[in-house]
Amino acid sequence: MKASVEQLDDDIADLKARLSKVIQSAKIIASCPFEPYPVRLKRENQIYGHLFTLESPDA
Repeated sequence: MKASVEQLDDDIADLKARLSKVIQSAKIIASCPFEPYPVRLKRENQIYGHLFTLESPDA
């Protein structure tokens, strides 16, 4: 049981770090609203791409 609690703590810390990156990135995107759409889309894909490539815990 103790190992799973430690694993949960690690997972929570990882999620907090990812969330802070997303919030920081969102602030950057919000501060540049007038860039051309293809440029913005490419940058958003680079920023948010890691959210959709999460490794499964079973892998």
